[in-house]
Amino acid sequence: MVKKRQKKAKAASKSSFSMKAAVVIGVILIGFLLLTGGKEKPQAEVASPQGAGKQLVLGLYPVLDKPSTQEPGKVKIVEFFSFYCDHCYRFNAIKHQLENKYGDALEFKLVPIVWGKQSIKTVEAYILAERYGKGREMADAMFKARFEKGLDIGDVNVLVALGRQIGLGEDFEKKLKSGAANREALNNIRLAQEYGVEETPTLIINGNIMVNPHPTGDDVVAMAQNLDVIIQRLLS
Repeated sequence: MVKKRQKKAKAASKSSFSMKAAVVIGVILIGFLLLTGGKEKPQAEVASPQGAGKQLVLGLYPVLDKPSTQEPGKVKIVEFFSFYCDHCYRFNAIKHQLENKYGDALEFKLVPIVWGKQSIKTVEAYILAERYGKGREMADAMFKARFEKGLDIGDVNVLVALGRQIGLGEDFEKKLKSGAANREALNNIRLAQEYGVEETPTLIINGNIMVNPHPTGDDVVAMAQNLDVIIQRLLS
């Protein structure tokens, strides 16, 4: 999985050092609570519906300070993902299952991004394909090329070939090579930063509920099960 989140963990060699560290942390936390008035970030509690399996790893998901886009009988999900991300590749297949299950009640908007030195041409290729009504086909083709065929999807010639496979022609090739979608691709990255996305995939449900693999220990299947429960709750 491609993640920007970094974890720092240092084991103390002596018990006395651990005790001193705990005291310092305690003092810091108390000071923080005094400054913030003990307020916690709002959370969306997810309860398991009747009949749900005990294997579900349910928990709390942050509610962002963003306006809700909720509509009766509809769940809208914005998915930030990377074509280089193996967790995103795994979730891609599960996402199709959820779409088949909920039909028109579930709406996904795909927002590809890149981390670090990953090629932004992958994002541009998806944006251009989407303009031609081939976004989903291009996304599936890029995931398959990367994780099943081991191809370099950062290579423009590879992306052009994938485009041809799904019916995109010379206009797609010309625009991809000229960088016609570069500004929109950069806007995707800015939008991810605006939402505080730190790992992929990250899902924003109805405008303000954030779901990603972190609360389930980076288990994408468990994350998808949680997502299924959240969708059920929102549609009930």
